[in-house]
Amino acid sequence: MSKVQCQGNETSISSCRHKREYQDNCTIDKYAGVTCQGRVLYGISRTKSVKHRYQQLLGKMVPF
Repeated sequence: MSKVQCQGNETSISSCRHKREYQDNCTIDKYAGVTCQGRVLYGISRTKSVKHRYQQLLGKMVPF
């Protein structure tokens, strides 16, 4: 996914508008980030980590 744009009412990040890229352009110099506004639904606080799941992998999102 590239150039992801979410409105805030999506139930999944894959529901957000994005540019479909059919080539693998994920290299070590490209990082992903998410900036949320408002209340975190599944987390302790805005500064703590949030758990997320993508393709059966469970991970944490941390502030940067």
